[in-house]
Amino acid sequence: MTSSNAAPRDPSPGSPSSPGFPDFTRPDAGTALVSEWLTGTPERSRAAADAVLDQWQGQSDLPEALLSLSAFVAADGDSVLYYAQWTSDDAHRAYVKVHRPVMIDRIDAEIPGIERPGLTRYRYYRSIVADRTRPSAVLIAVRLEADSEQLRREWIDSIAATPAGDEPVGLVAGHFHLAEDGRGILNLAEWTDIQSHIDWLDSTTGQNWRNTLDRPGIHFRDFKRYHPHRSLTVG
Repeated sequence: MTSSNAAPRDPSPGSPSSPGFPDFTRPDAGTALVSEWLTGTPERSRAAADAVLDQWQGQSDLPEALLSLSAFVAADGDSVLYYAQWTSDDAHRAYVKVHRPVMIDRIDAEIPGIERPGLTRYRYYRSIVADRTRPSAVLIAVRLEADSEQLRREWIDSIAATPAGDEPVGLVAGHFHLAEDGRGILNLAEWTDIQSHIDWLDSTTGQNWRNTLDRPGIHFRDFKRYHPHRSLTVG
């Protein structure tokens, strides 16, 4: 298993291996914006994802600060996860302050009733790469919280120190992000398929891993499985 961390960064381990996945490690991404829209059904989820990507792709003058936008549909079909990379939070805030209301109004007119719990701002921290020769087909989003900034970095670094050869069968890569609140942790893990993830969670090693997710100072919140739908890369 190899890893890439924030300084220095090696872009090659995290480069996307399959369509629909962004390059989580790109060094020009100053911020990663993650939000989930609750849609209720697979049909509405796909429609919402297409509506967002269509609006962005239909613009003749995309903002230079936007680097990528990816949409992932939940495996149970009830929601869409959006992952966007921008050069900075300030650039994103300045743009959406003017343009977002119009975009949202258009989508709500087409697909009414979407719930939006909110957006979280993250910084990419480091990646763990198991085997880039395997195609990615599933994204597992794991959310945790830590009691301190130092503890969350230490916990991620300890996970990255797992000896080579101990990776779960089906894991392609895991990309750790730090929320700007100083507590949140997001691991976006690429897997080959859902069944491999289920089998691993039911195994002894999977149970041992789950025990590390809720130890003193580290608090597991939830995880969810998604399929890549569409991705837009600008820069």
